[in-house]
Amino acid sequence: MTPDQERRLRDEFVAEVETARTLLRLAPLLRRLDQIAADEPDPSFLDALGARLASRRAKRRRGAFAVGGLVAAFAAASLVIVVLSSNASHPPTRQGPPLVAAPRLPHPTVGDLTREFPMPPGTGGGGSGGGNSPLASPLDPPQNLPYPGRLRLSARPLPRGPTTVPAYLLRGASFDAPRLVALARALKVRASPTRLSDGVAAWMVVAENVARPTRPLHSVAVSLTTGELIYRDTEREAGSLPIPVGGQDAALMAARAWLRGLGWPADRMQLASIGISMDIPAHPFAVAFGWAGVGTTATAAARLWVLPGGRVVEVHLWPPVARTYRVAARPIHEAQGILQRGQAPLAVVTASPAGSLGGGGSGVIERIDVSHVLVARAGSSFLVPVYRFSGTARLREKSAAGSFSVAVTWYTLLDAARR
Repeated sequence: MTPDQERRLRDEFVAEVETARTLLRLAPLLRRLDQIAADEPDPSFLDALGARLASRRAKRRRGAFAVGGLVAAFAAASLVIVVLSSNASHPPTRQGPPLVAAPRLPHPTVGDLTREFPMPPGTGGGGSGGGNSPLASPLDPPQNLPYPGRLRLSARPLPRGPTTVPAYLLRGASFDAPRLVALARALKVRASPTRLSDGVAAWMVVAENVARPTRPLHSVAVSLTTGELIYRDTEREAGSLPIPVGGQDAALMAARAWLRGLGWPADRMQLASIGISMDIPAHPFAVAFGWAGVGTTATAAARLWVLPGGRVVEVHLWPPVARTYRVAARPIHEAQGILQRGQAPLAVVTASPAGSLGGGGSGVIERIDVSHVLVARAGSSFLVPVYRFSGTARLREKSAAGSFSVAVTWYTLLDAARR
């Protein structure tokens, strides 16, 4: 081999190693694609990234060559290029099952879309107390209403939107109902299982003092329709405690440990929120998680109250995801038309203590995201994709003192699946 040939081979090897290093630097980006797959990244971005990596591989690769120890190094660099290029064209799905053809999704009702809406300004609070029933949790979302007024909304330039969106089937009652006795034993609820009804669905319940409304309740209940789980320990939450300072990390660890102990994928469930509940004198930490492998949702997969000492006293929990589907997306302009015609339920958020603001107003559509709402039906429950439109507005109101306006933020949820 002549010196010129050796120099060319050495230059080619150096170029291949540099390419491999570049692709390894891109690896965190590709792993991020896995995390945001549920949010439907722009297909053109994925295509461009895959084409760029494939093009770089084709440009750099000169064929196999044997120059002592360079053979193994060159083969390793080529393998990195092949694997990463493949992942760029097909985002990895390690956090969830593979995408398959979609079934017929249930339509989200207005109640599904507004399940966790805030109360309209000036109309008082919603909320649902658990009382002493094992089937009603204080963590249940409040039964709130959409904003009663009309907003005239203008739109800034909006994105074209995705062509497909993910939908998720939950595992249902088969995940936890057969394990109810074992769950009760793990939670130290000492009673025999019984069947109860909330007027809509049948539940299997293990509860202490369920027939004694004046005694503390310790119970675990599972819906035989959806697999929804409610855990209550009212004796532990009855005491009065000072508002905790710090301790959020310990409460978060306790919440994950509780979920993990009952078989939920707690380590992969994203934290949605954590704060201090002022609803009871014990001032527990209120912790909420999303579903593992799913992007943002309008409903939490798990809500827990954790006392400052780490004791979990209230839980409202849904089964994990069983399967991921890909469905055709509704055109954004079609959903936008429904919103601008005043046919979409609106949630209005304001920090002002103003009175009734139902007189309407005007605002701007500033952002569109893909989210999911829980649609629980007999036999199956889905996380159905929705568009979350949001923006700002000014609401007007007339009173005896005159007219005034209040700056607010607003959002709405609209079905994102093409029907």
